Amino acid sequence: MSRISRQISLPFIRIDRRDARPVYEQLYEGMREAILNGRLQPNDRLPATRLIAEELGVSRNIVVIAFEQLLMEGYIRSKAGAGSFVEAMDAIPPAPRAGRRPLPGRRVEGEFVRRLNEVVLQRNIDREETAPFQTSQPAFDAFPFAVWSKLAARVYRYLDFQHLGYEDAAGALPLREAIADHLRVNRGVECDASRILIVNGTQQALFLAAQLLLQPGDQFWIDDPGYVNARFTFLLHGGVACPIPVTGEGTDIDYACQRYPNARLAYLTPSHQHPVGGTLPLAQRLKLLAWARDRRLWIIEDDYDSELRYRGKPIPALQGLDAHGNVIYIGTFSKVLFPALRVAYMVLPDQAVFQSFRSLKALNDRQSAIVDQLILTDFIKEGYFHRHLRKMRSIYSARLQCLLEELETHLSEYLSFTDPAAGMHLAVYFKRPVDEDRLLQAAADKGLILLSLREYTIGACRRPGILLGYSSFPEDKIRQAVRTLKSIFSSLHPLPKIS
Repeated sequence: MSRISRQISLPFIRIDRRDARPVYEQLYEGMREAILNGRLQPNDRLPATRLIAEELGVSRNIVVIAFEQLLMEGYIRSKAGAGSFVEAMDAIPPAPRAGRRPLPGRRVEGEFVRRLNEVVLQRNIDREETAPFQTSQPAFDAFPFAVWSKLAARVYRYLDFQHLGYEDAAGALPLREAIADHLRVNRGVECDASRILIVNGTQQALFLAAQLLLQPGDQFWIDDPGYVNARFTFLLHGGVACPIPVTGEGTDIDYACQRYPNARLAYLTPSHQHPVGGTLPLAQRLKLLAWARDRRLWIIEDDYDSELRYRGKPIPALQGLDAHGNVIYIGTFSKVLFPALRVAYMVLPDQAVFQSFRSLKALNDRQSAIVDQLILTDFIKEGYFHRHLRKMRSIYSARLQCLLEELETHLSEYLSFTDPAAGMHLAVYFKRPVDEDRLLQAAADKGLILLSLREYTIGACRRPGILLGYSSFPEDKIRQAVRTLKSIFSSLHPLPKIS
């Protein structure tokens, strides 16, 4: 005997006229919830749409729309001449009832996830705050937003003349040409547009390099202290970190060659060592390039802020000295323009290497956003970029000098430092033992952001200290922040009184 479906009424469906949601949406959600929580059982026959409309005091068309959505999503089925019925929902778990704890969901597991959990920094996931002494933030107050908006409006006005399908995975050719011209003249980089790859920030460049150049178990050189996101990216892909001490002139190349002769890759910031400063001298650069030639060592040159030098000319890139195709050059607009732009670039040594990186970029995200590339192209080609760089050098130099003077006046008993004449932050070192955890927390309570050099160090920190970003803050804010920092030091570590 066939089962006769019971027909039910819907007294539990309520329409709230004060609700901003459309009535059909309220009806749809009410019935969907009733199906999921078991109030409406499989094969229950639903009342006719006309009867539901009369009961709720709504238009029949509204009920029809709700039924069509439920039918399309598979919650109900309709049979000509018989009506609408609740579909069997065996494959869909019922919604948890009140008072019942939901079952735990699945976890993402595996060796890659284990490494990810070990290296990820929460501050690189969360929204970045703008407060003294945040590092690596440009002077948003001095950015030419009016110019950028004008260029953006022009790009959008004539957007229909652009190719709006999938672009070359390497990036817009006009932008790559503009970057190549800039690098040849201002950074001494040997390149042309055919070997430049546009990427979504330095981090994507590092991911591509890790995936293509490292095998699990391969050693890589990394400064100690050094850029943590580079180290973490290579560790995530199975690399083995080889910490290289940093001298006053940057990476200790002699130590690296003697201690880790079998390394596959070296990550360096030779023009301005991150995070403590220093420039790798020519003799050390030539020694590194000779070693790379003989040992087939890949060199990742991260030229993240070398154009922000406040005395003398910017130091030419290491890549310009490489005659054997071992250097992969990375540059970014995040530091000189603004991080949200997410436009960086790689200069690859030859066409074979370029095609490998281009292919992986295409598989990764197909291409970077084209509109931002078009705006940036005009910004460079029409001279705004170079004018902005000159302006930023002047502003940052003044802010650095303000910070140095304030530190000398108020914190010289606690901190030692030297004028780096470059960059966007200052590394300062403790002259006496400091409880860093209490210092960082007290600073956070006062609205200051301090980064400890411990975060950038593998193992024990040889020279404890903190980083003080200054580029994003006007001089009055810098003065106020230094005085606040002095009060924190005085409270946590009072100086002995002189009798």
